[in-house]
Amino acid sequence: MKTKMLMSLALLLTLNVACKEESTEKPAGNGGNVSLNDVKDKIGEAADAGVAFLKEQRDKFASGMSKELDELSIEVDKLEIQAAASSEEVKAKMQTQIDQLKQKREAAKKKLAELREKAPKAWEDMKDGMSDAMKDLKKACEDAKEQLKD
Repeated sequence: MKTKMLMSLALLLTLNVACKEESTEKPAGNGGNVSLNDVKDKIGEAADAGVAFLKEQRDKFASGMSKELDELSIEVDKLEIQAAASSEEVKAKMQTQIDQLKQKREAAKKKLAELREKAPKAWEDMKDGMSDAMKDLKKACEDAKEQLKD
């Protein structure tokens, strides 16, 4: 959403410059002149600020997902320990679920690494996939805990 707003602002500024191309200088509110290059510089600064904002948002999201993944990894490890300390019947029953949990954990780690590598403008495309992977892992952990209780 903010990306669209920044792009719209840049487009409006570009259109404004294009319409005023006949006169590359105009009086500024402070009594000075503003050249076409000044406007281009401002557009560049706005674009840089937009990219910096998106990078910050990506990094905050990735940090939160990393923390959640660490917590879920601990849960997976606890479940594995609990299953190992259980009867042979429970161990056999739980082994498949634990293997699936480990696979989901590794998939979430891989998605998180990919998300961190994405360009600031492209990371939002992965945001939903990362959130879904974490929800899936969390649900699988809860299901495994319930099965261990039975």
